[in-house]
Amino acid sequence: MVNNFVRIPAALATASALALTSCTEPSPGTGTVVGGAAVGAGTGAAIGQLATGDSRYAAIGALAGAAAGALTGAAANEVNKSKTAFPVAERTKRNPNYVISPFDGSRLFVGNAAPGTRLRDPQGRVFIVGN
Repeated sequence: MVNNFVRIPAALATASALALTSCTEPSPGTGTVVGGAAVGAGTGAAIGQLATGDSRYAAIGALAGAAAGALTGAAANEVNKSKTAFPVAERTKRNPNYVISPFDGSRLFVGNAAPGTRLRDPQGRVFIVGN
């Protein structure tokens, strides 16, 4: 039988690997409540099983992980909404100091505003400067 000095570091290593992997590249569905809950449940079950060797703790870990994952997924949804709430105005091909308004197609002067900058058109509507 493997002692807890081996199980607990293995569980922590597994959790760290999964957490760091999710930071580098988004997995399909992990930005949603359901996707976050699924990833959390899988991680929690693995940690519960590895840390204790008892399947009862795997189920407890899955429940705890699902709850934490659902909360994380909901928070990720709120962050994603705020990033995409405004339309993007693409720069013109002839002069990069101008963009095409996403509202009415007119040309708007933006100077050397960096891509991703939020600006307002003459009517006060907010848009994001594209590449």
